[in-house]
Amino acid sequence: PAAANFTLPAMLLQQQPVVLDVVYKPANTALIAQAKAYGAPFVQGATMLLEQGIEQFQLWHNRPAPRAVMQQAVGGKPIANKQREENMEKPILEITTAFVKTKAKRELNRSC
Repeated sequence: PAAANFTLPAMLLQQQPVVLDVVYKPANTALIAQAKAYGAPFVQGATMLLEQGIEQFQLWHNRPAPRAVMQQAVGGKPIANKQREENMEKPILEITTAFVKTKAKRELNRSC
């Protein structure tokens, strides 16, 4: 949980890996602050929650997800829609979305 103030060992962040934080409240956790300090690309939990939800909706309902409604439900605009001053979130979102799509398709194929 966010209250745990989880951080990574500094040696891991020196290579500037992609940091994925699943905690969505609060948006700025100790892990995100650490990623920013090292200049590592990151994705905050609310953004991951939103993008995964959108992909799942589209796979299940075979139609576009109501992004604006879903953004509002998550708590407003995801970080990727704010100014891009905070690292490289858009490319990371594309990677995350591709991963979710691939995993969801595998699960659907397994259940058929």
